[in-house]
Formats: sequence, structure tokens, C-alpha cells
Amino acid sequence: MRRQALAFTLTALLTLTVAGGTANADDHFNYKNPWKPTKDVDKIPDSLYRGWHYDAKHEDFRKCILRRESGSNFKSDSSGGSGAYQFIQSTWDAYVVKVDAGYVGVRPHLAPPYLQEEMFWVVVNPYAKKPGLEGRHHWSATHAHGAGFTGVKDC
Repeated sequence: MRRQALAFTLTALLTLTVAGGTANADDHFNYKNPWKPTKDVDKIPDSLYRGWHYDAKHEDFRKCILRRESGSNFKSDSSGGSGAYQFIQSTWDAYVVKVDAGYVGVRPHLAPPYLQEEMFWVVVNPYAKKPGLEGRHHWSATHAHGAGFTGVKDC
């Protein structure tokens, strides 16, 4: 009797653990913003990403873009762009294939914040050993004005 009760309890716990583990496999699609969306640059923390393309001296530029594009809202989605950095789908797909090909075709706002931040650095600083921000034109005021957003200023 005790063995049956113990076996039943272990089976129930194992079932709950396995089911819970499986349910959490897609949690990266259900993330929460890493901080409260804000347009106050002083409240936006430094980048979550610190890999090859990261350059601390350009954090002010990143924060300006983050504030301007989405108010630091990683779940922002519109017809003009998606995610914290408001990537258009074609730009996202062209670069994300180099970072995590599983996200090709996925709207940027559905990607986890860390990946969105890595994508920003990969796009803005594609040649990590070369000084400067080669990809800053993706967020230029001229680029925005061509898309009909006339009130945009460069960071």
C-alpha cells in the first residue's frame, strides 16, 4: 500500500515537472520588458548584450535610439517597425540569420530583449574591430524622413 502511494506520488510529481518544463519551452515568446518602458534616457539601463559587437562608448547613441524608436518598449509593434529598435522585417531577417536563424520571419517584438539588443549592436556595429558605427544610417533622420516621419531628429 505504501509503495503504491509512493509510486503514485512520484509519478504525479514527474508528470507535473515534465509538463511544466515543456510549457516553459516557449517562455522566450512570453517575456516581460526588462524594465518599464520610458522615454527618459537616464532611466534606461546599459545594454543587456555585451558580446563581440558591443561598444560601451556608444551606449548614449543606443539609449537615444531606444528612447526615440519605442520609448524602450521591447514589445512595441507597428506597421513601420517592430521591437525596441523598430526593425522593419527585411532588415531584421537580413541580420538575424547571422545571429539566430530560428528568428528569420519572426516579428522582432516577439524576440527576447537580449536578442533585440544583440541585433541592434550587430546592425549598428557590424565590423566590431573597425572604429565607428557603420550601421547608424539605419536609424538616421534622413532614413525616417524618407519613410514619412518628418519630426525625427538624429541621435
